[in-house]
Amino acid sequence: MLCLRCGSEVLDDSRFCQNCGALLNPQASGGDITSASQRKRRPAIVVASALGGAGLIAVVAALLILRPFAGSTNTPEPSPTPSPTTRATPTALSCEDERQPPGPADIFQKPVSVSVSLEGSPPPGYESSVPEMEVETALVMGTQDRVTLVTQAVATLDLSGHTEDFAQEVCLEPRDSRGFLIEEVSLEPSVVNVSVEITQAESSRALIVSPTVAGSPADGYNVVSVSAEPAVATVFGPESVVGDLATIRTQPVDIEGASGDVVRTVSLDLPADVSVSGGTSVTVTVKIEPAEGRRTLGITVAAVGLDPDMSISGALPLVEVVLLGELPLLQELRPNDVAATINLSGLGAGTHEIAVAVSVPAGASVAAVTPAKVSVTLERR
Repeated sequence: MLCLRCGSEVLDDSRFCQNCGALLNPQASGGDITSASQRKRRPAIVVASALGGAGLIAVVAALLILRPFAGSTNTPEPSPTPSPTTRATPTALSCEDERQPPGPADIFQKPVSVSVSLEGSPPPGYESSVPEMEVETALVMGTQDRVTLVTQAVATLDLSGHTEDFAQEVCLEPRDSRGFLIEEVSLEPSVVNVSVEITQAESSRALIVSPTVAGSPADGYNVVSVSAEPAVATVFGPESVVGDLATIRTQPVDIEGASGDVVRTVSLDLPADVSVSGGTSVTVTVKIEPAEGRRTLGITVAAVGLDPDMSISGALPLVEVVLLGELPLLQELRPNDVAATINLSGLGAGTHEIAVAVSVPAGASVAAVTPAKVSVTLERR
């Protein structure tokens, strides 16, 4: 036998439902009560007929007096037998509605779509993917007037503070087209598992390529410039990484002992999780030129233009010559590569102060001569 109120199966000889406590056979109990009342009223009705119209008023008054006493003889309705306590199996998440469900004859159901409502957001620099669920629809059940209002089953998920992928069981809520909660209905399933991917937000940035040079050029040579082609690279990666970059460096270019320009194609030195638009290699040019320097040499003065009838008294002195030029050239010069001379043309006997003239190889220049003039004494032969 089924309970007409909740639809639960009960024993055939039970008077009350063990699940909801409802009276199972109200007609039988109601008949007893009605019969007892009628038996109390029957003598009064007979007396009223015998007395006729003259005593009708007195009989009616008697009926009004006797009626409460007749009702008090009704058999009291026994209290509903409490339903036995059932131990529920514990679950991780319960979304059950404790309201009394409608009877089987009143149940109406329909499928509705399942959606996720996101609350909060991951920390700055992180972003979430579209939530994924195990089901796309849920079955809403209840009375027709309530079920008709439901247009969706919504799972609300809070993303605040999440920086990694996560999955969570979430209760479904029946809602109408405006998002309001509809009560007195149930959903099947009532709980869904929702998973969301959390990733670091990707950022892009144009950075200057900064070549890395290793080693030193040969002695007397200097690095005058370093350039890369392309000079700018656009990198992509997590904002926390890309945002801290000022330049993008290259793998080292070795110039050890070089005395001329060095041109190399090398890879960009990219941080982890960072990519670059286009190729990952650049061409680096290191321009190397001789260094400018100075060198001092002691040069013996030589006389030119001396009259054959004249001679020089004593030895000609040394002069100190300071040269400027490219260091590699200056370092290769020897004293006999530089000439310091005095011109004695047309000079007679006596002591003369004569300026020293210095000649040097191409690429070098004379910065100073000490002394600038020398004293020479000429005698006739």
